Amino acid sequence: MPRSLLVAFSGGLDSVVLLDALHRWCEKMPYVATLSAAHVHHGLSPNADAWLAFCERFCAERGIAFTARRLTLPQKPQTSLEETARLARHAALREIAGEMGADAIALAHHQDDQVETLLALGATRWEASRTAIQQAVRTGMIPTINTMMIVGLVSLPGMMTGQLLAGMDPMDAVKYQIMIMFLLAAGTSLGTFSIVLLGYRRLFTFDHQFLSERLVRGQGPGARG
Repeated sequence: MPRSLLVAFSGGLDSVVLLDALHRWCEKMPYVATLSAAHVHHGLSPNADAWLAFCERFCAERGIAFTARRLTLPQKPQTSLEETARLARHAALREIAGEMGADAIALAHHQDDQVETLLALGATRWEASRTAIQQAVRTGMIPTINTMMIVGLVSLPGMMTGQLLAGMDPMDAVKYQIMIMFLLAAGTSLGTFSIVLLGYRRLFTFDHQFLSERLVRGQGPGARG
């Protein structure tokens, strides 16, 4: 267990929750001597100054030692702006940790951060995005799977009523409706896989870079990350 812990504090929802939880936890754990927070100001967003002010106020209210570092990002034509900012941010955090004598740095990660971390560790774009792809496909298929779970009790009796009234053999009517259900499921599967793979191709380059700027982000408290 580190005696001195530095939290990377962006001001987003994930880092706010992490810092607040660690602050409450450290009050009950005497073997953690100091807890501090560091904010890296990239200057990329018009809201960057407001985020810095929020972080300063948040830490001051809780008596947490706070440090901010302003960065000027270099222009790298072969590297996306997101990757350049991430590398510069991590370097700044390591420098601040050394200055403050912190034993460890705590980072709050959401799904985007996990993808970027895996890429930074040498994973291919497919390896880094595999979990997100699986979740997207599973979410897209849930309505169809739920429908097929009750097909024998709800869907088939209602769908084959007209066929039975027309004099069709009940077994033939059931087989016909089952075939229709499987065709609908196959169509949904094909559409889901196609949309997910198109998104995958749009969000990654052939050089295994994650183009997170192409994601449509919400405007809620967690939009900063």
